[in-house]
Amino acid sequence: MRKNGFVVQRFWNNEVFENIEGVLELIRLHCLKATSPPPAPSFRPCGSARGGGR
Repeated sequence: MRKNGFVVQRFWNNEVFENIEGVLELIRLHCLKATSPPPAPSFRPCGSARGGGR
């Protein structure tokens, strides 16, 4: 399943019955994390390695 991009999240039955909002929030946070864009690469403007190029 992982090869196809699936992730299994497991919850105890009592968590689902007694705290469905918390379970759904964990699922929501995982989905947001999985769909967030990758961090932008860090870079240095030309000349910054030598003190700004001045």
